[in-house]
Amino acid sequence: MSEFKRSGEEDARKIREEVYEAREEQRAAERIAAAQRKEAEKQAKIAAQEEKSRQKAEREAQSRERARLKAERREEERRQREERRGSQGGSKSYGGWLAAVVSLSVAVLALGAIVTVGYFDLKDTKGSLVDGMHESVYELSEQVESLGTDLAKIRISQGNYESQKLLADMLVRCRLAERAVENFPVDGTDAQRLTAFFNEAGDCAQKTLLKLAAGEQLTEEDMHALEGYYADMQTVREAMPALLKSADVEKNLLGEGDFESRFEDLTARLRTQEQPSARRSEAKGKDIGEEGALERAKNFFADYKTEEMRVTGRTEGELPAYTVEFKDGSGVEYSAQITLQGELKMLESYKECHADNFDARQCKQIAQKFLQKTGYGGLAPVWASMAGSECTITFVNEQQGVLVYPERILVKVCNERGIVTGMDANLYLKNRGEREIGEGKISMERIEQAAAQRMRVHGVRRAIIPVDGREVLTYEIRGTYGGRMYFAYIDANTGETAEIRVVTRTDRGWALQ
Repeated sequence: MSEFKRSGEEDARKIREEVYEAREEQRAAERIAAAQRKEAEKQAKIAAQEEKSRQKAEREAQSRERARLKAERREEERRQREERRGSQGGSKSYGGWLAAVVSLSVAVLALGAIVTVGYFDLKDTKGSLVDGMHESVYELSEQVESLGTDLAKIRISQGNYESQKLLADMLVRCRLAERAVENFPVDGTDAQRLTAFFNEAGDCAQKTLLKLAAGEQLTEEDMHALEGYYADMQTVREAMPALLKSADVEKNLLGEGDFESRFEDLTARLRTQEQPSARRSEAKGKDIGEEGALERAKNFFADYKTEEMRVTGRTEGELPAYTVEFKDGSGVEYSAQITLQGELKMLESYKECHADNFDARQCKQIAQKFLQKTGYGGLAPVWASMAGSECTITFVNEQQGVLVYPERILVKVCNERGIVTGMDANLYLKNRGEREIGEGKISMERIEQAAAQRMRVHGVRRAIIPVDGREVLTYEIRGTYGGRMYFAYIDANTGETAEIRVVTRTDRGWALQ
């Protein structure tokens, strides 16, 4: 019995030992597995950290490479600008265009076309602040020197053609001088006084030019006005050397020197002449002020995701306006002008378009939506011209079924991004108003029948166009002949041809000439 008992105890002990050993083996295996998991997690963290460091290093390298390429691109653009300036013999970027305007024939001048200065001739870049201001001072000096010469010649000019050529040159140079002053680092009031002077002088040149083109003679009052501008231009001319000397010192342009005081001395001696049209413009509504202009701009361009929007100045003249600059969500720079009554007068941008993602029909719809938002809804699109990857649509007002071309707005749409990047409402704002429109002595049917004998007619409609400084009711005939598209304007009362335009293909697209 005792032997049996001892045997049972021995078996129980062995079982307990086996259970203990099995339990220890299991615990050891669990400890090993836990250690392995911990090591794996550690290695995973190390690998993740190494990957993160590698990606960061790659991003930094890419950022440095982008910065290097950007610097090289800027340097190349700067070099190209310098080469272009050198090839122009030191003249500013307007030289070639200006020469073309000055050489216009009397026949072209007689059409009464309004000369505008590059609303859609947009810059590639603005350049640095100081360089831009320095260049503007020299630009003004060049224009003032030429204006003084033009006015001196106009005083004694006898020939009609010579006078028109000089007045055309004066008109363009006044507009260029006005734009140059807008970049000056001076108090807004002083800048407004000088821009008002150039604006008024340009308006005087335009009025006198149209009078001569219509075959009229200059009156004593006209000559007195030109004589006054000649005297004031000499005042500006005499003050320019000191202004140029001050502009050559960088700190003076940054508000730390005497540039502003010299500019103030210049403007204090100016006398601006009265302009009836300017008084009429000012009487149309209350001045909304800079804050009001900024609010209008925010509303007009709400879809642009604007950044850094600010009022940078005010232009004077027939249509005084606040200048508002901003960037859109992509960093593209824009400049807009808001009239004192809160209407959008002009829009420019500083980025070229390259791709054709939108066609002319889509661009027209985009432009119409933009005009509707900015308070110019209901205008009729009459022509769309393609230039590279930009589409410019001409809109005119319509009264009693008659197209009123003097009330015209140009809208430029970027074919790549599908947004409005340029707009010019100057003519519309200057010429808008109700008109008494007659029927004309010659019927539309008669005009259409006569035109059909010379071309394939695609449409006839009534239109008011400017001719020799006056508005004329015409029939606009759209037709083709010999593979070319024409727009002919026939006087509705006399049946004579008032103007002919032809659609021409240029190196940048289609244009109406």
